[in-house]
Amino acid sequence: MSTAEQYIETIKKELAAARTAAREGNDGKARVCSRRAAGTAIEWYVAVYPGAVKGTDALNRLKNLAEDPTFPKDVREAAQKLLTRITDRFQYPFSTDPVADAALITDYFIRIMDAGASH
Repeated sequence: MSTAEQYIETIKKELAAARTAAREGNDGKARVCSRRAAGTAIEWYVAVYPGAVKGTDALNRLKNLAEDPTFPKDVREAAQKLLTRITDRFQYPFSTDPVADAALITDYFIRIMDAGASH
């Protein structure tokens, strides 16, 4: 089991990599790193509150987070944006910033974990 510091270090590392990729115009890598950051935050939460978010991997947990009305609307919407595929013309069906979406999700779970309370 990882420590809180290890989870936070991994989240920060993935968000930094996502920001770098976005600055370099590598949108695909920015999305992957953003998803990994969000997935790590959810993994940390599930490690402390088993079953709180269903799924066995990051993408399934993001999907279930997006659909779970017990989480705040903005967190669910950010999860949905991270999951949405781009169109065949390499465009998103909405305006998106995967790094901001991941940061919103990770900040939410870090606050929850720091408070030691469930959502």
